[in-house]
Amino acid sequence: MCSNSKLKKNADINNITLVGHSRAGGIVTIKAEENNKIKKVISLAGVCDFGKRTATSGGLEQWKKNGVKYVLNGRTKQQMPHYFQFYKDFIANENRLTIKRAVSNLKIPYLIIHGNNVLVFLLMKLRASIIGILKVN
Repeated sequence: MCSNSKLKKNADINNITLVGHSRAGGIVTIKAEENNKIKKVISLAGVCDFGKRTATSGGLEQWKKNGVKYVLNGRTKQQMPHYFQFYKDFIANENRLTIKRAVSNLKIPYLIIHGNNVLVFLLMKLRASIIGILKVN
């Protein structure tokens, strides 16, 4: 539900393009497969398999006990929190959250962008610009 009146007036809710980066790159793919109002999808350095992510393998008991574990982001070198709830949600909804299945069923244009650090930096600037454009006053 859109609460911004300018955006609501100008938005075509039957012709949506989704853009996602990293985990959100996987999520937009799944949502595009589920919702026929989504007409295009763009994944910027998106994950390809939630089940094979570092956060969903190894040290399961310790992860459950702590509620969170930290995984090194290879690009930024940040310790990224991965909450145990992510794992529980994935297991409970594994078929729905299987990106390969969603991609196989897509019947719309799907742009996948991966690259080196320079490309990722430029894409992040593009992402910031897109977010800025979407913030209608």
